[in-house]
Amino acid sequence: MNNHQHHFTRQSGLTLIELMVGLALGVLLLFGVGLLFSQNKQSYLQNEQLARLQEDARFAIDELSRDISMAGFMAEIIDSTVLSVGITETQQTALVAGTDCVNSGRNWFYDFSAGLSESSLLTGDNVGSEAAAQALLSCIPGGFRAGTDIIAIKRTSGAPSAVAPGVRPYVRENGQLGVLYQGGNPPVSGTADPDRIVATPFNEWEYTPRIYYIREIDGIPTLCRRRLAAGLVEECIAQGVEDMQFEYGLDTTEDGFANVYVANPVGADLARVVSVRIYLRMRTTNQDMGYQDDRTYTLSNSAIDPTPGGRFHRRIYASTVSVRNINSNRLGPVL
Repeated sequence: MNNHQHHFTRQSGLTLIELMVGLALGVLLLFGVGLLFSQNKQSYLQNEQLARLQEDARFAIDELSRDISMAGFMAEIIDSTVLSVGITETQQTALVAGTDCVNSGRNWFYDFSAGLSESSLLTGDNVGSEAAAQALLSCIPGGFRAGTDIIAIKRTSGAPSAVAPGVRPYVRENGQLGVLYQGGNPPVSGTADPDRIVATPFNEWEYTPRIYYIREIDGIPTLCRRRLAAGLVEECIAQGVEDMQFEYGLDTTEDGFANVYVANPVGADLARVVSVRIYLRMRTTNQDMGYQDDRTYTLSNSAIDPTPGGRFHRRIYASTVSVRNINSNRLGPVL
């Protein structure tokens, strides 16, 4: 009789300790992957915020630079004595409906009583309150950010244009004489006021003054401007602008170059401005909960808190712009 010996291979599973070790390693791996994903997402959001901040800053600097560089450009008129407003002071309110912006009792938009050179810029340095801003220019809206600068610029468009029917102000000029009037309602030749007469041929230039300021919108400091269009409108062009400061380069020796920079030129000094330094302190619109801002920021003679703290990322941007028209108007035409 043959005896068959059977051999069995014993099957064994994981012990409880091995299972717990495996689970612990899996949890650690998942935690590492989750942490890496979270850090990458945070880095992405931070970079996105900083990119948006830089884009807003670049656009704000570009818009400010364009308008400031054109300050005092009033068509092709270079003699400050030959531009007149083709309406009386009492009629200025109705030039374009709703365009009042009073400074020192006069509508700033249409006030050229000091000539082209001194009338083309209006500055407000570290304006301390909303009431102070509105006392400087009555059309500044609510929410003004106290302690920041204001700049107001008078200019025309860079090229002649067609006249809109009665809704925008224009300058008609023939190189020797100019008059500011409402589109669609040109000055009448042959009147008793010789300043209203502009002999042909002439060009039409849209009058495009701007007023720049910072105000709070939904808790976010925002760079805005007032401008003339079909009425007085507001455009808000860049979010996260916490502070805006200007320094004005004065040509005191009539050599065409800035000899000194001041924060708040007034009177005759406005006619000597040949350059402007622009400073912006920008912050991201959203907080980064993994970041704490402990830096100190210095902008010109700013009255804004230099150590704002909080969890916003911040950057300072600066640029210098040449202003040639005001100085040319002051010195007059070259004979």
